[in-house]
Amino acid sequence: FAPLAPLLHAPEFAHSSRIGARDFPQADFVRTRKVPTVCMAETVSGNKRLFLGGLPFKATEMDVREMFEVCGDVAAVNMRANQDGRPAGYAFLTFKEAESVPRALLLDGSEMMGRWIKVQEADGSKGKNRNRTPREKPEGCKKIFAWNLPYDTEEEDVREFFGACGKIANVQIPMEEATGRIKGHCFVVFAKTEASDKAVALAGQMLGEREIWVDFATSRTRGRPSRAQ
Repeated sequence: FAPLAPLLHAPEFAHSSRIGARDFPQADFVRTRKVPTVCMAETVSGNKRLFLGGLPFKATEMDVREMFEVCGDVAAVNMRANQDGRPAGYAFLTFKEAESVPRALLLDGSEMMGRWIKVQEADGSKGKNRNRTPREKPEGCKKIFAWNLPYDTEEEDVREFFGACGKIANVQIPMEEATGRIKGHCFVVFAKTEASDKAVALAGQMLGEREIWVDFATSRTRGRPSRAQ
């Protein structure tokens, strides 16, 4: 997508009321299955956040950044994961400037690693974990599962984040064997079951630049701990 850079930042786009297929006379460098027709007036005023769907499961945060940085400076990319820690195939991307959003919307329907991806404005409700209903708490549960952690998260960060909930007995942060990088999720075991309720209530709070998802851990919640203490 590198050839998009000079086109998307062209002066004539700065105040254009409509960007569409006519603006791509040599658009064969973009593989897309539909004609982009983005009305800048239809974008949410001041919105800097996008929803990205249909992402390849092997796509990394860096892959997403490289694809969309031609549209503007990227502030954050939140890659979503399932409760087992595996990629969910979607993400939220936040630009530093709202003017980057209309440019990025032109990539809706483009190909990434063999998959056609969905690009649309985040409406302020999608992905808001604070509105998510946690699973039924297992009797006497003291263990929670948190995911969507920043990849530079340390055990100390986790303990600080959940410390106000109650005494923490154990923190487990699974790691990738090949890279040594964390998988983006963790398990926290509390001394008392009441603490797990308080921890789950923190769902939707920010740890670094990411919105943390939290739920009660069950025997079916998978994850191989490697940072246990």
